[in-house]
Amino acid sequence: FRAALHHFGICLSQRREWLGFDHVDVADVLLHMASIYTKENDFELAANFLQDSDEIWKSKLENSEKLLSVLMISGKRWKAIHRYEETEANFEQALEMAITLHGQKHELVADILLDLGEFLQEISQAQQAFFCFDESIEIRSALFG
Repeated sequence: FRAALHHFGICLSQRREWLGFDHVDVADVLLHMASIYTKENDFELAANFLQDSDEIWKSKLENSEKLLSVLMISGKRWKAIHRYEETEANFEQALEMAITLHGQKHELVADILLDLGEFLQEISQAQQAFFCFDESIEIRSALFG
């Protein structure tokens, strides 16, 4: 992992020099570096890189499929480092965005509800988790019978 971090560090420096500190390509490198630090169990550094990445993505992309995807990836990475407030915020923002982009009865909305429900169950919020699971099942039943 150290070699990967070294190369990502070089890439990050170059992109910041060429593109600026708030470019989405910089955010992408930060997100990858956060993933490696998570695997290294350096959750503090992972959180720093995730925070910087989230700030760039959210400032540069409006409601879009790309931002929705990044919110879900980032939410799962926040979850991996046990930062549950950030996890829930990203999942909920992704859910709101999916509903805005696709409407309530869409497979992606059901997928996000399932991920959110699993997260809520893990942090012992069973009632909210069951609500998400029920909503996900209802959407899938309406879509697929």
